[in-house]
Amino acid sequence: MSQIEEKSEDHYASFLTEQDFKRVQRWGFNTIRLPIDYFELFDFTQNEIMIEKKAHIVDKCVIWAQEYGLKLILNLHKAPGHSFDHNESDANDLWDPKTESQQKFFEIWKKLSERFGKFDNVLFEVMNEPTAPFPEQWNELVEKTIPIIRKNARNNYIVVESNMWGQVDTFSDLKKFKDDKIIYSFHFYQPILVTHQKAEWFRLIQEYYPGYVEYPGEIPNLDPILREMKKQESEHDFFIFKNQMGKWDLQRIEAMWQPVLDFQRKHQVPVLLGEFGCIGYAKPEVRSRWLGDIMTLIKKYDINFTYWNYKNLHFGLIDNSLRFQKNANYNDKRIDTRTLEILQSK
Repeated sequence: MSQIEEKSEDHYASFLTEQDFKRVQRWGFNTIRLPIDYFELFDFTQNEIMIEKKAHIVDKCVIWAQEYGLKLILNLHKAPGHSFDHNESDANDLWDPKTESQQKFFEIWKKLSERFGKFDNVLFEVMNEPTAPFPEQWNELVEKTIPIIRKNARNNYIVVESNMWGQVDTFSDLKKFKDDKIIYSFHFYQPILVTHQKAEWFRLIQEYYPGYVEYPGEIPNLDPILREMKKQESEHDFFIFKNQMGKWDLQRIEAMWQPVLDFQRKHQVPVLLGEFGCIGYAKPEVRSRWLGDIMTLIKKYDINFTYWNYKNLHFGLIDNSLRFQKNANYNDKRIDTRTLEILQSK
């Protein structure tokens, strides 16, 4: 229920069905992360803000997950006053307690925990890829949200992600919260030039680096390009693409994960790699080598994971879109079996 292009009732009824839950279980996985954009499920112009017809879709997902022995993470993917999308982030005001956005945010978590807190297979992920200007703002918002959820869901796990798009280098800014059922999460897509090669939504890639990118491999110095883009007010791209230069391999990625590993070791808490993936435009062997290295680290450090993503949206294990209709990553059933086998190796 996130980043939906087609919003017809037929799409909602057919895109995610019981057969998808059955397939995930048959593939050997135990958790589904369900992203929800708040405006798909809530309408603050109505007295009853939860849209019942849409809530029923989530109800079915919870039941299907139960039937197939799966955990279900309800992930607030876009929140009132907050978007992780750099094209929308200028309007973010969630961090200001004087705005309506925070109150709407808390009301959403009150409603979600009231409805789904009774299901022991449900986990609540506070928000996807927070972009607070200061880490204290994110920690404070989480601190206020936990008791709202706990009022209705005393035993469900709560997932909290690191600031600035779930980056590894902001993980040390996360607070260790006084709650024994918190899972601390991060996202990992580095190097972006590999995992997002040819991505239409990154200007730097489209204008300056449009070709195929290998992994393992060398990435040249992008600083001159980034300085030019920063002058043109592309602050997001500057942040995302900094420190890309040099050799990329398993050892470099492992070194980047150190803040996460230090936090895990210091606090003895569960850690989740909540998103990772390599775009379908990449060559199959590049996609496989990068994912293989990520899975090596996941196994080495006993890290939980949810892959981005299951279906479509450029990274899917399954892709039924026209975009990848003739793509070497997918077989005739439109399944990326190479990636699936690597993920199953856990």
